Amino acid sequence: MTSKRISVVLICTVQISVFIALAAGCKNDGGHELASEGDETGSIETPAVGVVRSIGVEEFAQTLEQNPGKIVDVRTPEEFSGGHLQGAMNFNVNADDFMALCEAGLDKSQPVYVYCKSGGRSATAANMLKEAGFSNIINMEGGITAWKDAGRPVNQ
Repeated sequence: MTSKRISVVLICTVQISVFIALAAGCKNDGGHELASEGDETGSIETPAVGVVRSIGVEEFAQTLEQNPGKIVDVRTPEEFSGGHLQGAMNFNVNADDFMALCEAGLDKSQPVYVYCKSGGRSATAANMLKEAGFSNIINMEGGITAWKDAGRPVNQ
């Protein structure tokens, strides 16, 4: 073989070796296994360390009954005083101390059920909790508005 052919073969071998090493070591999210996306539970793709499930009112109520945890209303105190789910704590997601309250008042290994008025703020809060290391966050789609529309009770 000529030296030019040997160089080409070596370069190709190195490139293939690097590709195989990278492919073997790659995972979907920087080394984190991912939860399934869009499955029947409404899971959002997240690292397996923390999972956010966004589910409707009926499934939210059933899941809460079967697997109790802390309920967090992430609306303002004024909204909370106008009606909230029984047993809910009020941690305003827009307050500066939101994460400090969550860290102090919630167990990262236990289910945390979040809701707001219509689902937007609770989705934000759920992702913040996931990023902080909470492992099981359940977000109620449609918020307390959907809860009331389903004829579910609220505390004043």
